[in-house]
Amino acid sequence: MQKRILLSAPIMCLLIAGTAAAQDLKISQLEQDVRELQQLVQRQSRRIDVLESELNLSRGGATAPPSAAIIVQNTTQPWLKLSNWDRVRIGMSEMEVIQVLGPPTTIRSPGDGRQRTLFYAMELGAGSFLSGQIQIESAKVAAVQKPALK
Repeated sequence: MQKRILLSAPIMCLLIAGTAAAQDLKISQLEQDVRELQQLVQRQSRRIDVLESELNLSRGGATAPPSAAIIVQNTTQPWLKLSNWDRVRIGMSEMEVIQVLGPPTTIRSPGDGRQRTLFYAMELGAGSFLSGQIQIESAKVAAVQKPALK
């Protein structure tokens, strides 16, 4: 009977570790889902702005192009200000980056967990994106690619 208990202890440890890993995975997936929903809301908001601008133009109202309305509306996102990107330095922690630029739109990490890429992106129109990224290695900023139109 004592032998059974000894064999059960490692199995229990494996079960506990597996449960913790599953919870971490679930939390990561929920965070990704929230980011995707935020992106969807941003896209729909931009779409509404474009439609309202077109409606105003057709009625002889405002003459500002729809893209101007999009850029003005989204300047509340910290990552859209170039001065905030200038504050990001090699060696900063991931949390410091998020405090400066806000939450990334997407995070990608290969299997080892030591490297991550924080993506900041926004669709401006059909086929045009504004995007920048931060490379994280060993929990510190290793490279910064400021936003560029693509």
